[in-house]
Amino acid sequence: MNPLDPLDAAMMTAEMLSNPMHVGAVLILSPPPGAGPEYVDELYRETQAGNDPIDPRLRRYPHQGVDTGGIWVWRDADTVDIGQHCQRRTVSADDAGFWRLIAELDAERLDRSRPMWMSYLIDGLEDGRFAFYIKVHHTVIDGVAGFKMIAEALSTDADRRSMPPSTPSITGNARRRRRRPGCCIGWPHRCGRWSGRPHPGSGW
Repeated sequence: MNPLDPLDAAMMTAEMLSNPMHVGAVLILSPPPGAGPEYVDELYRETQAGNDPIDPRLRRYPHQGVDTGGIWVWRDADTVDIGQHCQRRTVSADDAGFWRLIAELDAERLDRSRPMWMSYLIDGLEDGRFAFYIKVHHTVIDGVAGFKMIAEALSTDADRRSMPPSTPSITGNARRRRRRPGCCIGWPHRCGRWSGRPHPGSGW
């Protein structure tokens, strides 16, 4: 068994009694110059068809039961359904409607029976912009590490599809320092597939 450390186990237990324990990020992007009206559709199709390896942290899910003696442990999913974890939404050009959608998505608890992360590609924003909203349980990755992962995976070059591996972290507690070199190659494979120019207001 691969037990959760005490802090993460406490978060899992506390979540049953209080608010969701995930962190979230919103990225608001513009298509690159010359992009056609089908640009976001093409990005989403590429994401669904991706066969790149997924970060090991995004393949596991928590489990607690009689078979574990009541302790929280990590289990690895045999497969990760990208169609389930990477979804598509469309909103009107109204900013208020967009942020209402973000609030609704953020309020939903992550399903503990599968890897605890979700991402949404959202189009329909004003001036042809689109957005990327992602949420990950805090036991999987914290806000600082998550921002670093996304920052390394994004590209301002719309033709760039391959991202360099992430470098091991030298900050944070021991479990977040001991990352395997190259384990993170994008979000969830290569977030560079969803490339564009960031706008003010994007953030974690």
